[in-house]
Amino acid sequence: MICRVALHENPPGSITSDEARRFRAWLKEQPGFVGGYHAQDSQTGRMVSITVWDSQDSMEALKDSTPPGGPLGIVTEREELFDVVEEY
Repeated sequence: MICRVALHENPPGSITSDEARRFRAWLKEQPGFVGGYHAQDSQTGRMVSITVWDSQDSMEALKDSTPPGGPLGIVTEREELFDVVEEY
């Protein structure tokens, strides 16, 4: 499994918006998606996205996909990938 951690310094809105909820619902349906979290600093709006995939190929298959409703306009400032070693 692969864990993707992405930092978004200036997202265009709240991760509790209807658009963000629709995006997460769409993401959950994608092949290879295992789980994920969005967290946001309520003071600055800064956001982190943590997703787990069954393989790097599954994760990368979405790079050319557009969720229903179009892109959310979120710019990823930093992205790191990790091999999942243990689940607890």
